[in-house]
Amino acid sequence: MRHTTLRPGVYYGWLIVATTFWMAMCTGSGRSGFGAFVIPMSEELGWNRGTISLAAALGALISGFSQPFVGRLYDQLGGRRLILVCLLVSGLSTALIALTTHLVFLILVFGMALSIAQAGSSLTTTSVLLSKWFHRQRATAMALTTTGSSVGGLLLVPLTASLIGLVGWRLTWGVLGLLVLVLVLPVAFVLLRDDPEETGLRPDGDVPLSDTEQAKPVLPGPLEVAYCGI
Repeated sequence: MRHTTLRPGVYYGWLIVATTFWMAMCTGSGRSGFGAFVIPMSEELGWNRGTISLAAALGALISGFSQPFVGRLYDQLGGRRLILVCLLVSGLSTALIALTTHLVFLILVFGMALSIAQAGSSLTTTSVLLSKWFHRQRATAMALTTTGSSVGGLLLVPLTASLIGLVGWRLTWGVLGLLVLVLVLPVAFVLLRDDPEETGLRPDGDVPLSDTEQAKPVLPGPLEVAYCGI
């Protein structure tokens, strides 16, 4: 039986986890804090709250339906490339909401462009990426990334509400967009990698196998088994 040994030092996969945690924390502020925008937007634009909430509802629906197509793009483009493009679109779309004057514009930018882009950099996509970097510690890595979304809601939603009170809802959308473009996108560009083999590593930081050793097969998960059985 082959005993797994670890390389000394910090495994690069944990930098991937830190990056996906940072992404989850910062990119969900516009959606999770959307409720803080409803009243000031309705007062300035003359819309009722139900009208503005329609854009949020359509965004949630479109985001869900876009997941299979995003998964297909992941297979074709790779996780890093897809995530970087979606982060760019997310940041630009969030900032563009500041220019809202018509409901159709809000639906197109928030309900469609931003929702689809956030689906491409969501926990679903980053979990697939992390599954390549971790086998034995996969659950820990995914749980840490998921925590980023909760931390973002805890910290950024009150910050969003405070910014609206200080500078207004339009400038706040611009600040949230810049947050993604300036603080998230560059970090992802520098640190994200699709596969540990790109950096000469193996999953979980294991020491590379010698020519006489055989890799221990990784058992497929229940969803993979069900998919292959179709």
